[in-house]
Amino acid sequence: MGTFMVPVLELWGQGGILLKDIYDALSPFGISLSDMRSEAVTSDVSGQAIRVSLTNIGTYQFRFDRIESTFVNFSDQVLAEIPKYLAAGTSWLRKRSPQFKFGVHRFVYSGHGMLKEGGAAGRLELAARPIVGSGENLGTGAIYHWRVADKAWTLQLIVDRSTLIPGGVYLMFVLEVARDHVDFWELLGQGRKLFEDATASLDMIVLRGS
Repeated sequence: MGTFMVPVLELWGQGGILLKDIYDALSPFGISLSDMRSEAVTSDVSGQAIRVSLTNIGTYQFRFDRIESTFVNFSDQVLAEIPKYLAAGTSWLRKRSPQFKFGVHRFVYSGHGMLKEGGAAGRLELAARPIVGSGENLGTGAIYHWRVADKAWTLQLIVDRSTLIPGGVYLMFVLEVARDHVDFWELLGQGRKLFEDATASLDMIVLRGS
């Protein structure tokens, strides 16, 4: 998700232009007009959106204060293509509104899987006080925070028990970049390495789950 420094309210009321710009940007990926829809989650301005289905791999969504792209159950091949979607989904806006700037880019990966060696329970035995009097204690998770100051990166890793896979683990990795311009290809490579290094430092090798 990319949050704008200032909402692009100058585009309010220009639905036809917005639809054409987004269609032209994403049509090389095989989308058709039937993949696009205008949505109004709420009656306020921030609830207005243009949503695009990305050929069964995810969705793209434009709002007046942010752009959101979601990819689900993707393969390594699709993962390598994600920077192309992100670049196309943002470049049209810079052309349409040259003064536009991102305030923060936020990248989130989450998934359920199995550890290569052993279940999640043994890895999540933290020195945490259990909740008393509300039922049987099933364990705890952990949240790690760190940053890479010279890149303006703030990172978070959540490790918990999976509620979908018995004996499995749930991971959520968050990378925030407090800059306007980012290189999506570089960020994908470095972000993936940071995630793999972080889980390896915890002696956690995760097999692909869901």
